[in-house]
Amino acid sequence: MFPTADQIEHEAYLRWERRGGSHGNDRGDWCAAEQDLLLTLNYEVAAFYPLQAPESQYVGSKVRRVCRFCEQAAPITTFSATPLALPSFLENRSLFTYEECDDCHAHFASSVEADLKTFLAQLRIGPGLNSLSRTSIAALKGLAKMALSIMPATELHSFEDTREWVVNPDHDFDLRLFGELGCGLHVLPSIQPEPWTALVRRVDDEAPMPYMLFFVGTTHVVIQAPVPLSARDEDLDGTRTIIPRTDSSYAMGSESGRQAPSPFRANPHRIGTRHNANSPV
Repeated sequence: MFPTADQIEHEAYLRWERRGGSHGNDRGDWCAAEQDLLLTLNYEVAAFYPLQAPESQYVGSKVRRVCRFCEQAAPITTFSATPLALPSFLENRSLFTYEECDDCHAHFASSVEADLKTFLAQLRIGPGLNSLSRTSIAALKGLAKMALSIMPATELHSFEDTREWVVNPDHDFDLRLFGELGCGLHVLPSIQPEPWTALVRRVDDEAPMPYMLFFVGTTHVVIQAPVPLSARDEDLDGTRTIIPRTDSSYAMGSESGRQAPSPFRANPHRIGTRHNANSPV
């Protein structure tokens, strides 16, 4: 579903109001409002977690632990620890997973998660976002791994190829599969009081957009990336795919003077949620 001109105009006006009515950014408000509405009209929240919640949160069940990535259980593999679902360098202190075995955890920590950490460090010290023309495949794999870590169990069957891809160490081979597919990295003012992570799910299979989008927000950066290789996206092969880009602090619900820990809770008219989402929003 695409927004109408009237819807975009109304959303752009609200953004102008939130900026205090200052002039000079009309085109920016319009473009960002259009992107924000593309997300709002076509996606619902599939999972949302604060990453520094007062109490620990857990993905999966402690009773019978099965790894999401190698799909093995004890005694074939071991679960001597309960690792963080997202690494600590993304400011995660409270979200853990029962569904990542010791071997897979060690593999990811030394490979794609380490690559993502390096990528984000380069982003902070480099000359700017415009100097990063494409996302490294290894870093994109790191984001896909995290998306799988928080994904509702009922959705995992649609991402079998994604699971195989994230454990494949041959990044050069993978490069030709994705072309210009990458992620959006949005540097925001450090006013978000809580880091968070979320998955949003496409509500209309006819929409030419990825089935699942992954978000993680820290006090310094918001990362948005499509989750690739979903069986729900097979009909998009060979077609022009549109990825909504919520590319400003206003669209992400963190405009100056406000504190909103999640882009999906900042506005009551934003993306709707179903009752079976992983975490209440």
